[in-house]
Amino acid sequence: MSRLLVKDDNGYIAPNGRKTIDSTSTPLGISATYTGAWIPVDIYGSLQAVVLADQVGDAYIEYSLDGSTEFTEDAGAITASALMRIDSSHKMLYARLKIINGATAQTSLEAYLIATNEDSNINLNGKKVIDNTTTALGISATYTGAWFPVDIYGSLQIILLADQAGNAYIEYSMDGSTELIEDTAAIVADTLLKIDSTYEMLYARLKIINSTTAQTSLEA
Repeated sequence: MSRLLVKDDNGYIAPNGRKTIDSTSTPLGISATYTGAWIPVDIYGSLQAVVLADQVGDAYIEYSLDGSTEFTEDAGAITASALMRIDSSHKMLYARLKIINGATAQTSLEAYLIATNEDSNINLNGKKVIDNTTTALGISATYTGAWFPVDIYGSLQIILLADQAGNAYIEYSMDGSTELIEDTAAIVADTLLKIDSTYEMLYARLKIINSTTAQTSLEA
């Protein structure tokens, strides 16, 4: 048995739990700045900036009471080609995303401002299967699922049972195309495997790589 499940932080589905409210993928020049528009955020519980750039710089979640004058901010340093996150819980009326590039022009940038709703609607069924497979894999074969939007969910889980050893992965992406990070665990033959994952990105997919003996059964 192998399933990729989604749940909120309390073990339930949060269909409206997370929302991307600003984003940019336009690389910045030398010492250039991206400044997003002021967005009303008083209805949300917290904010998160997720940034991946190929050059160093700084990222900010800025806050305002009137949508005009910055009052306070949360900031973090951008390391080249390393995913960075800023988790912020300031409670003000407006917020915006700001990115300041360093002394070398970027050739790639992905940046997102994500809002979390404290009053998310809850699905009391608790979990939702977003991908699954029961097709046994051949020698050293791989199952790679489709990318699924998962930014509205709190966490993911794989449940898998196979009759041969191998490896299972939850892979993550910001654009539904390029893998940035993963959670992985070894599959032990005929032993139930669970992977619990709390990375917070926009897309995820299930991957299974079989060993050098063909499977005769797989549920994932």
